[in-house]
Amino acid sequence: MDKKFKIEFTEANVQDSVAYILVTEFDLRPNVLKAEIEGDGSGVMIVGLVGEEEKLDAAVKRLEEEGFTVKELVKRIDRNEDLCFHCGACVSICPTGVFSHNKDTW
Repeated sequence: MDKKFKIEFTEANVQDSVAYILVTEFDLRPNVLKAEIEGDGSGVMIVGLVGEEEKLDAAVKRLEEEGFTVKELVKRIDRNEDLCFHCGACVSICPTGVFSHNKDTW
């Protein structure tokens, strides 16, 4: 099973290794897609996780017990082609930077 999560942390748990917990305790394969730490030590990570569903559920509970806020990212992005006029605004706000534009044709 492959799922994506948004994990928020505070200065109190920023030093805890989320990846270490996920790998050693739950045998999951994490892929950190984006991570940001603010000046106060708080921050957010977008993580893709591969593993058995029961282990994913148990890992979420474990992280929440450690004070992390965990939210599964289940909604896929749908673009309405009738309304989109390719302005590029979505490129600048994408947290993972997956969008790009051709500078010669844009």
